[in-house]
Amino acid sequence: MAVLVAHGVATVSIVVLAVPAWVKVAVIAALLFNCAYELARVALLRASSSCVALRLDDSGVGMELRDGRSMVVKLGADCLVTPWLIVLALISEDERTTRRLLILPDSLNAESFRALRVWLKWGWAG
Repeated sequence: MAVLVAHGVATVSIVVLAVPAWVKVAVIAALLFNCAYELARVALLRASSSCVALRLDDSGVGMELRDGRSMVVKLGADCLVTPWLIVLALISEDERTTRRLLILPDSLNAESFRALRVWLKWGWAG
């Protein structure tokens, strides 16, 4: 839902700008393409690069992609942890790319969500 809202707000912003119509059409087309891609990757988990599993333990942080690949990643310092949302900044092993992973309370059971929040706030307790 957030992907649709963000792209909708961006589209409305482009429409009200005082720029030529061809620029508006080009930017809105790019926004629609990006919206479809993000929905497939983030919301529907259909893209091969979609993160379908996350592993956090004493040995490090790892994520599994839809195509079966596993990646070792590091947690960035700019993670956000609230009672309603977790945003993880996952930095690739070579530190070239950062991927944001949004985790909502309905993404996993309540106890696992709470444990993840505690782990991210205070560190792994064993």
